[in-house]
Amino acid sequence: MRDKIKWLKNLKRFLTIHHLLAGISVFVMAFSWYFMSDSTVIGAPGDHLLEAFSLDSWSGDQTGTHLTAIYGLILLMISFPLIRVNVIERFKVRWPTVFFYVILIIFAMNRITDAIAVDIKAQLQGLKSIEYIEEGNIFEYQWEDGQLEDFVMVFTLKNHNEDRHKFSIMLDSRWMRKDDEIPIKILNKDGSLAIFELYGRQEKRFVITSHDYSYSDGKKLNNGSGFSSIEELILTNNHEQIKLSDHHYFGQIADVALQVDKTSDVALQVGKTSDVEAFDSLEATYELNYRSYDEEAKIDVILRRVEGHKIIWDKVWSDIMLTELSPYSELVQRDDKLYIEVSGKLYVINQADGRQVFEPVRVGSGEKPVIDEEGNIYYVGFYDPFASKVSASGEIVWQINHLEAYYWPYNLRIEGQSLLIDCEKTDDTSVYDLKISKNTGRLW
Repeated sequence: MRDKIKWLKNLKRFLTIHHLLAGISVFVMAFSWYFMSDSTVIGAPGDHLLEAFSLDSWSGDQTGTHLTAIYGLILLMISFPLIRVNVIERFKVRWPTVFFYVILIIFAMNRITDAIAVDIKAQLQGLKSIEYIEEGNIFEYQWEDGQLEDFVMVFTLKNHNEDRHKFSIMLDSRWMRKDDEIPIKILNKDGSLAIFELYGRQEKRFVITSHDYSYSDGKKLNNGSGFSSIEELILTNNHEQIKLSDHHYFGQIADVALQVDKTSDVALQVGKTSDVEAFDSLEATYELNYRSYDEEAKIDVILRRVEGHKIIWDKVWSDIMLTELSPYSELVQRDDKLYIEVSGKLYVINQADGRQVFEPVRVGSGEKPVIDEEGNIYYVGFYDPFASKVSASGEIVWQINHLEAYYWPYNLRIEGQSLLIDCEKTDDTSVYDLKISKNTGRLW
């Protein structure tokens, strides 16, 4: 008991009011930097703190004066005389030592904040569980006669909970709102609303091009081309509409009309239901769906032929691991065959009985197979190989395993004796058209 009393007395002598004031002074400086500088996940914590108390973090709509920075600088200026009096002069501590502890405190607060933010994000329901990862996004466009003739949009979304989400996408920005412009809606080529999806815990890089999609609304520009980043995304399903950006990590409720000329054939479903994509032919319907595992980031991919209410055959790929890329490609019908990539392997399937025409070929994960008039199959993959040509009988004609200067190949198409591939360079985020010989696989 005496030892305990002695220990408390020693602690009391050490933790004087002067020590308390010194600690508060150092914390004020650390907090001022933490308040106004971006963390890894949520941007400036001060923005969220101000908005939690219904205060503005910017003088305009994410434009004008960043009020968070002003408040942070005021705190920072206050902290200097506090530290000089309570730390430097009283305890004879040097400024480099003070700055070391300030940096240490800022680092600890940022790590704790990011961990809490990710945990909160995982607990959110619906589309608010989706994070927009701003790094590496691209929006390249070309305007002619007031129309967006050519565009490439690349961005990454991450689903933090276990549910699968389907949604439409709109692009918005503070500059578009300032000019009273309507957000750009992503449509299918037939004018219906394009539907996108994320599996549970999946991080996915979306590549949207004018080759596969159309658009409506948006800002009308003069003729010419341009390049910019994607500032904000608006995700919509049947239940909610959420705006995502680096300023709105937790999602902000939006209210933008979604009227389009045509309605999509695919409903915007949410939750753990097994969603189905149907591909009609003259004699049958092909359904491509999945079955998820609640306890693991895995799915079973199921392809079946249905005639009326009768299942003629089905093919199942079991235990497919989910990654940042889609576990399967778009299903392509050609003559009496079906073409699909599942988990990086190309499958060619006989429509009549569901049997494989040949053994699967490793082609990487990509968008969809492209078939020429002779039945040769071409594919580009985000994981090696970079590009492949497979004969109608399943033999590898050529493969490009790796290109040092290029990555993220997509939008493969045939033009004469050449293959055209959109991709990025390792030292440049601009989009390039890579031209490859269809016969040899060599760069032109």
